[in-house]
Amino acid sequence: MDILTIIGVIASIFSAYIAINQARKASDSAKESEKIKGQLIKHREMVELSILDDNIKRLQSRMSKYGPGSTPASLKGYNHETDAKEVQDFLLKLKENREYFGSEDTNEADVLFDRISPLLDKFAIAKDTDLIKDFGKQILLQINNYIPVIKRILNSQKDNALSNAT
Repeated sequence: MDILTIIGVIASIFSAYIAINQARKASDSAKESEKIKGQLIKHREMVELSILDDNIKRLQSRMSKYGPGSTPASLKGYNHETDAKEVQDFLLKLKENREYFGSEDTNEADVLFDRISPLLDKFAIAKDTDLIKDFGKQILLQINNYIPVIKRILNSQKDNALSNAT
């Protein structure tokens, strides 16, 4: 009977050792899974910000025709209503991703939206070429001022991703 007890104790110790190792492996796997999940989330955020960055640069290029060097004659043939639609689409995409641009109180996406929206309303309904040019120029200036904001946030995301990868 003593031999059976010793064998039982050894088997129990061996089983406990195996259980501890399995628990450690499971814990390591869970930590690795959380790390990968975090990396995927950061990657998605960088993709969304990169798309916004591309969109605002494309919008800047599109609206540059209303810039300081433009004249009413140079705007003949352009459809400012189509440009207004492009600006509106960008603003909606920006609002969709406003979580990257600050808190509820100081959200930089909301600030840009609030600055451009009244200009956009006037730009879209303007019939006079001088007004179209002026409102288009004001929208362009707001876009130009916002490009560094998106770039700063995107660079911050990239820096965080690089520091977390090491």
